[in-house]
Amino acid sequence: MTTLQQSQPPIFVYEVWRNEENLRGSIIDDRPFWKAKQDHECVYDVKGREAHYLIVSDDRSITRAEAISFAQAVHTGKVSRLRVDLMPCQPKPKK
Repeated sequence: MTTLQQSQPPIFVYEVWRNEENLRGSIIDDRPFWKAKQDHECVYDVKGREAHYLIVSDDRSITRAEAISFAQAVHTGKVSRLRVDLMPCQPKPKK
């Protein structure tokens, strides 16, 4: 999440892809929004009063209407979020 100025809403960047008939997405918070825009073929800019969403993808079959619908679902909390704990996969520290 980044914002340009205090008076502007925060910018959330999500990368989306199609999984069978549903859209799946992942938040991009490891690089600035302008870099995420450069790294993907399709960029949908969805501005609202409370938040600003950039929906990026390399899948050209995803339409603007689907991107807007995804942003609305994220904003209203109508998405299921999965968190994966990778600690068991980490090597044990050497003593």
